[in-house]
Amino acid sequence: MPGHHTLTHLTHEVTGTALAERAAGKPDSRITTGRVARELGLRRSEFDLAVDLGRIRTAFGDGGDGGDGRDAGGGGEGRRVARAEIERLRAGPDSPGTLSRSVRTVGAAEGAALLEVPSTRFIRLARLGLLVPVRLRLRLRAVVWLHLALEYGCSGPTTRTRRC
Repeated sequence: MPGHHTLTHLTHEVTGTALAERAAGKPDSRITTGRVARELGLRRSEFDLAVDLGRIRTAFGDGGDGGDGRDAGGGGEGRRVARAEIERLRAGPDSPGTLSRSVRTVGAAEGAALLEVPSTRFIRLARLGLLVPVRLRLRLRAVVWLHLALEYGCSGPTTRTRRC
């Protein structure tokens, strides 16, 4: 395969560097994604969405991850986050809530309320492709499309007196 040698070379180089740091007694500067999610106060699904949206930068760890970029759960190590990235996220204004609000998702009913349109209109706009979902959830033989609340001008919880 073209590029296979380059990828193998880079993997060995990164692995060798990490092993050398551990052997020298330096603290591990890369942390597993599950631990980072807990430290940032995010649910795992919110963390995965933040990574997919590019709000959190990750890199491969020392071992194999099964090819999907997530923790393997077995002996291998999957994606990891650098300590500097965690500090960057914490140093932001209004941290830790900023990241959590930026990945908040809403369904059709709440999205319609945020846009102040009937839910049938919201669904019609979504079917036309004018409202792009970021995730989907399967619920009792129904597909629930989830949209970013931030795209509709809302970054906080919806209340009766204030929609955003």
